[in-house]
Amino acid sequence: MRLVSLTPDIHPSVIEAGRDVRLGLVAATPDEVPPAHLSIVVGLWDAPSVAAAAALARGPGRLILAPTLYRQQSLLSGFSGRAEALWFVSWDQAVAARDSWHLAGRVEVVRCVVDTERFRPSGRVPTGDPWVVCRHSFDDPSKFAPDTEFIVRGVAQEHDVVFEMLGAARSLATTEGGRLRAYPQEAFDPALFLRRGDLWVYAHAPQWRETACVAMLEAMACGLPVVVNNLGGMREYVAHGRTGFACNSSREFVEFTCLLLDRPSLRAAMAAEARAFVERRHSLASLVPRLRELLGA
Repeated sequence: MRLVSLTPDIHPSVIEAGRDVRLGLVAATPDEVPPAHLSIVVGLWDAPSVAAAAALARGPGRLILAPTLYRQQSLLSGFSGRAEALWFVSWDQAVAARDSWHLAGRVEVVRCVVDTERFRPSGRVPTGDPWVVCRHSFDDPSKFAPDTEFIVRGVAQEHDVVFEMLGAARSLATTEGGRLRAYPQEAFDPALFLRRGDLWVYAHAPQWRETACVAMLEAMACGLPVVVNNLGGMREYVAHGRTGFACNSSREFVEFTCLLLDRPSLRAAMAAEARAFVERRHSLASLVPRLRELLGA
């Protein structure tokens, strides 16, 4: 098995993971991607990955296209080949890209998974002194609701709480009194950061849509109930009322967050169900039979 990067810089964590599974790592230009019996092109949100897919389509091997964002439609309009399959991470993403379905023999949804050994519950008992509401994301304004501070103030009026946000130092400022603490993206290891939280609240800008939100799955794997936007593919990854809540407004973010803090037994039940949900449907172990089915292995 070989992982081909279209940029010369491969993240150290990928290099380390590659050693564990004997994964060959190669950096190549789009026209120099080595041929294979089966190639899966992941991303397709930038011109180099689309060019690599087009080059592979001209070869004899099997080709699967796996877009990860919503904006791949315009780029794929220049793709003239045909793939064996299109893999999306949610049906919401797949439907948004239906203009590209003709590029492949079939369309599938392959759910995102997370490492449930690395992301696991801390085992500590929350005290509420104070409650710790956390979230982690890329540090980009689209990842933050414009009324984030309204949500923080609304919850803080009812509870002794701090909001810890990893990957927010550029987009937000730490508020007076420390109710909202914004950290640089690399300040903490996400797995350790999540283990000090009591629940995970992620309110993004209205123009942004998550195809799946791996960060949410990481939080659920750590036993954190989630309070998120009722938008995009996230709706397919959260069981409303069982593993967390999907919100339609900033007021609902405040209400559902306060509900979980008002009722510790509900928070604990959702925490357990969130972890079990990820283990059943979004763990590495759950992905293996799905891939065997899709690839005929």
